[in-house]
Amino acid sequence: MAAWDDDLPPEGVRVDENHWGSGYRFRCPAGHRNTRQPLSYLFGGCSACKAIKTRKANADAAAADPSASRLTPEISSQWHPTKNGNLRLADVSPESRRMVWWRDPVCGHEFQATPRERDKYERWRCPVCHTILDSLAYHYPEVAEEWSPDNPLSPWEIRPNTSQLAEPPLWVCKNDPAHVWRAMPAARVNGSQCPECIETGKSRIETEYYSAALAHWGNAKSGSRIHSAKFQTHSSWTVDICVDLPSGKRFAIEYGGSYWHRNKADVDRVKTLDLLADGFLVVRLREAPLPSLNIAHPNYREITVYSGAQNPVHNVAVIAETISS
Repeated sequence: MAAWDDDLPPEGVRVDENHWGSGYRFRCPAGHRNTRQPLSYLFGGCSACKAIKTRKANADAAAADPSASRLTPEISSQWHPTKNGNLRLADVSPESRRMVWWRDPVCGHEFQATPRERDKYERWRCPVCHTILDSLAYHYPEVAEEWSPDNPLSPWEIRPNTSQLAEPPLWVCKNDPAHVWRAMPAARVNGSQCPECIETGKSRIETEYYSAALAHWGNAKSGSRIHSAKFQTHSSWTVDICVDLPSGKRFAIEYGGSYWHRNKADVDRVKTLDLLADGFLVVRLREAPLPSLNIAHPNYREITVYSGAQNPVHNVAVIAETISS
């Protein structure tokens, strides 16, 4: 009753009544005027006070962590680091109509758009390349690695559950590039593998390293999918071997065969940097003659191995000694 500010007396109005116009006038203790239906005001309170409270909470959160974001992780990763003046990503609302600058870390293109339009309508990741948000490549990078270059679209241009393809796209097996087959993206992300390698889906040497890691540490996971908001270009990565150390730290062992990874240095580097950003210790076994990824980070180690002289048990012992030093 104290908030009633309408010309009509409140005694003649039912709480659950819907006024034929826009509603009745209310005035909160702070002096904000609202025109609402009685039941809406009773349960919702003053909309202006709620908005002020929300803005304050968002401002406090931004002050506590300037790197935080209310935008999606994928859109947040495209925030331009230099062209938005004093505006911080943490201060930006998903519904903001303010024109700001973005830069795609994958293609490098820079463009302007409001945060609101980024996550609505066409939902372009890059309007120049016509890549899209929530693409197959972003959410399932390891599946996208097997995307054939003979397909008319790139894995950045389709979504994992798309049904808008004239025919299933082509895939090239990472274990044996002679294996080429067709399958819908939805089938691939649900576990469909190369039909000629369907027994394990992993190379023999990766399986041997997994067994050696499991024997050495007592715990190891093969093919774990890791999700993190700290990843810059993808929402998740599949780790070859993941081990939880007694210290509470996690470390990843990534194996790079010389044939399949000969043109994958950029992907290997991005994946490694993402895992490091998420707090992993990362050890990469790179088969000669693959070049070094040249990553200078205290939690990164790189070991050269030779396809004709593999000794997973010995190499795992070397890895254990390396990460403890």
